[in-house]
Amino acid sequence: MVFHSVRTSIQGGAKGSIMSRRKLRCYTGGFYHLFNKSIAGFEIFRYPEEYARMREMTRFYRDSLRGYSYSEALKRGLGIDDPEVHGVPRIRLIAYCFMPTHFHFLVSQLSDDGAEDFMRCLQAGYAIYLNKRSRRRGPLWEGRFGIRRIETDGDLLHMTRYVHLNPTSAGIVQRPGEWPYSSYHEYTGVVASGGICDFKQLISLSPQQYHKFVSDRIDYQRSLQIIKSYLMD
Repeated sequence: MVFHSVRTSIQGGAKGSIMSRRKLRCYTGGFYHLFNKSIAGFEIFRYPEEYARMREMTRFYRDSLRGYSYSEALKRGLGIDDPEVHGVPRIRLIAYCFMPTHFHFLVSQLSDDGAEDFMRCLQAGYAIYLNKRSRRRGPLWEGRFGIRRIETDGDLLHMTRYVHLNPTSAGIVQRPGEWPYSSYHEYTGVVASGGICDFKQLISLSPQQYHKFVSDRIDYQRSLQIIKSYLMD
């Protein structure tokens, strides 16, 4: 097997390898695909500093907090990894991709309500930041967020590929390595340090093997996206 055991302590809910959106509850020990998009197709990431802000906030909110938001920690001059700020880990971040109007995370929940708390803090914090920066008001996200449960080793591996191929499927870039706002570079060894994902105990593919694993699927996943767009017209 490519992965070590993927635990799924799920109680109830519909059956299937990857569960659909609402309302599925995340359970500690389970693996999930979390995702959301902006309201009315609003561009939530326009500049490199906005992508960087979301990445740092993702890193910050992985852990439970001791009374601080990301902006409050910055104002107080506290490092985002300062023990004064952080409590126990909420989630294990396995993969991510930030797109102009939406985002994807693959996570394992490490504490009760960890995934829900992570998403609530992250989405609220980024909405406040972007609304202030853009001088806009109102909600930023289409809804709370979507959840799909991941049950098997194979599903998890293939979901990392799906997440990392989002920019090529959307036609933004030709190759996933051309998109700097995902964890693909961590998987392929381009980012040797400073990564925010914890996946190496789950994936036994070498960086070279993973690069081939993803590259072999680029055209196929792009064709599915094109077919989907025609069906939605």
